[in-house]
Amino acid sequence: MVRESGAGVMPVTVPSGRLAIRSSKVGTSLDEVATPGTPRIRVELPGALSGELGSQAFLGNQEEPPWRGVSMRVKKTSVSLMLRTIFLASVSIAGATEPPPREISPASFVATIDNPFFPLSPGTTFLYEGVDEGVPTSTRTFVTRETKRILGVNCTVVHDQAFENGVLVEDTFDWYAQDVNGNVWYFGEDTKELDSEGNVISTEGSWQAGVNDARPGIIMLWHPRESERYYQEFARGVAEDVAQVLSLDESTCTRYGCFAGMLLTKETTRLEPGIVEHKFYAPGIGFVLGVRVKGGEERTELTRVRG
Repeated sequence: MVRESGAGVMPVTVPSGRLAIRSSKVGTSLDEVATPGTPRIRVELPGALSGELGSQAFLGNQEEPPWRGVSMRVKKTSVSLMLRTIFLASVSIAGATEPPPREISPASFVATIDNPFFPLSPGTTFLYEGVDEGVPTSTRTFVTRETKRILGVNCTVVHDQAFENGVLVEDTFDWYAQDVNGNVWYFGEDTKELDSEGNVISTEGSWQAGVNDARPGIIMLWHPRESERYYQEFARGVAEDVAQVLSLDESTCTRYGCFAGMLLTKETTRLEPGIVEHKFYAPGIGFVLGVRVKGGEERTELTRVRG
């Protein structure tokens, strides 16, 4: 079910011959023309419009429209409308989770990542400890001051290192960027699995948006709503994680502290259908607890924040 409104979410209704678009975040209202006689649908846009808003433009990806069989055009209705090439983040029709768009607009991104459930302040280090099938684990996540340009977007580089029994087993660089509506996008990762001697034995799971038809996913919505589902990463056969919002009012404690008003998500992937993970995010901090609820025993919790 698509929700009615909210910051960063743009409800669209096609009753029959008319299309109304409203964004509480952008503060824009347009009345448009849609194909007469089209069925009544509702779609959900966590980002914003796709394509340059000139005299006419298409919504979404023209090559592979998320709403099949429905034609939509946008006409500029006000000289004061200065929206630039902002894009369709994702579309949900009748509960379906659609792939992210192939093309995005670099002008729709900002330099800072300050989403309350996923803040990435350069110089910050998050330390986690846990257990995976009885093996003690720890993770060091460092928000670097470096950026990587992907699809024209300057992405924040995050260095993630995973240890088992104190030995480095995975070394990863992740790339994130936040759009003008506050949604945080995931543009890929360069990951290396290491043996006990520090030799690279696998790069499985590595992907980059724009390479081999991989597309950036949304790692965190600005205004998440219960039951929403979205791709966090989209590289066919490599990375296809999907998140679903379960709750916005959770409370729990970790070794770092106790938190309330937390976001709880469920993460799954088509590539490993037997695994389900729950993740808890605290406002102003981000990810604080992960628990595998199906497909094995694994737990990771935040223990310290530096910087």
